[in-house]
Amino acid sequence: NLNNQIYKVLTLDEWESAQNSGVIITELDKKDGFIHLSTATQLNATLSLYFSKEESVVLLQIDHAKTQDQLRFEAPIPPGNRTSSFPQILILFLRYGI
Repeated sequence: NLNNQIYKVLTLDEWESAQNSGVIITELDKKDGFIHLSTATQLNATLSLYFSKEESVVLLQIDHAKTQDQLRFEAPIPPGNRTSSFPQILILFLRYGI
């Protein structure tokens, strides 16, 4: 079921950094104190709002079974037009089965 899938979108530079460090975290994630994720139904809006200027991005599908204990869902801040809760995690390692 696609609605149960969780994704992380990265620029190519962010992906290269993640591969080198083994940790997936962006500058925005560091600033906000958690890893921003999206569900399948939220992906379109996430790509449009935050990655529209990127020629290419990397889409990581997160293994929900390996992260479900650390995932939390919270409302976007500010809410704006995005009303559904978004998945977040405090730290995301490549070994979590992406």
